[in-house]
Amino acid sequence: MRHRFTVLALVPLLGVLAFLPSAAAEGTGVTRPFKAADLKVEINATDGDAGLQIFLDDDAWKHITIIHPSGQVMVDLSATGPLKDYGLTELFSESSEPPFDQFPLAEFKQLFPEGNYLFLGQLLDGTLLRSVVPLTHDFPSGPIIVAPRGGTVELSQPLVVRWLPVLTPRAVNIVGYQVLVV
Repeated sequence: MRHRFTVLALVPLLGVLAFLPSAAAEGTGVTRPFKAADLKVEINATDGDAGLQIFLDDDAWKHITIIHPSGQVMVDLSATGPLKDYGLTELFSESSEPPFDQFPLAEFKQLFPEGNYLFLGQLLDGTLLRSVVPLTHDFPSGPIIVAPRGGTVELSQPLVVRWLPVLTPRAVNIVGYQVLVV
């Protein structure tokens, strides 16, 4: 049974690997990392859900593939029709976000395990792109909002939001916060 699972996990990867030699033959044969490639887990404490965010950016590309640590292709996107020779650049996408009572965080972690995710692509000029993007489950604790008090917002005054420092877990080095006002 173990061998059968290994073979099944490798089948999607073989399709991607078959794409690479032909892509190199028609292009420059040069491989380099994406200018930007990132995976983030957004945990929404207000709504009680989590989503996987995918971001990549580079010069005009015609094809991108993102491979799960299991070897399964998660994203496979080609520029076609009018975009075939024009290309795409930036890509941002986010997974669905079912509430934790329907899809608990533990199940989300199983679906998107810690590990290295492989981003592959090809530019219009044939240059191949390859980045290994790590994903961890070292999520910082949510902030404790101290202002505005009680969540009240006075719209006639400038809004100031303050929170206490997030100290847990200690293994997480927080380099910045992203605040979304919706």
